[in-house]
Amino acid sequence: MPLVLYGARQIGKTWVLEKFGKNNYKNTVYVNFEREANLLPYFNDNISPKNIIKVLEEYYNEKINQKETLIIFDEIQTCNRALTSLKYFAEDAKEYDVVAAGSLLGVHINSINFSFPVGKVITKTMYLMDFEGFLWVLNKNILLEKIEYCFINNIPLEEGLHYVHFERPTENGFDSVRFELPSYKIVYKEGNYTEEEIDMLKKM
Repeated sequence: MPLVLYGARQIGKTWVLEKFGKNNYKNTVYVNFEREANLLPYFNDNISPKNIIKVLEEYYNEKINQKETLIIFDEIQTCNRALTSLKYFAEDAKEYDVVAAGSLLGVHINSINFSFPVGKVITKTMYLMDFEGFLWVLNKNILLEKIEYCFINNIPLEEGLHYVHFERPTENGFDSVRFELPSYKIVYKEGNYTEEEIDMLKKM
């Protein structure tokens, strides 16, 4: 059954799905409906799995094999017929593995005028990690307890703890940025964090 991964923008949905494909399949066919506008007309009429697979193989010059290829439909809220096609993958082409990612709000709004494949897809929601969760994942439990203690008792943290550091994996290593608190002045930055992403980190 196809999987639909919801979530806000820029939280890692695409990265997770591509990483999953790389680790578990021989090849991945990645379709971004926002960037590949030329593909949209192919979904206007025949959205049978057989026809979609034929179109994708020819468009990307990539062979799609049962259980060996992961098909990723990204920004699926942009193409309502692609969303509807997941129903037919579930019914008629269970041997093909298809996952999709999109904005929950966008899918909800667009589904008003189109058929959502209720009961034919697995839906999961990916959430933005807050700072507490970030420390928990890094096993910084002692630091987390210290911060909570100081917050509850209105005690300043030691000066050496007045920094917050974010990093994310990339193909070439890590993107990193460190802020001084409470001003959120950048004291270290390496990699390709955008200004929009930095603003988002400051709000966490």
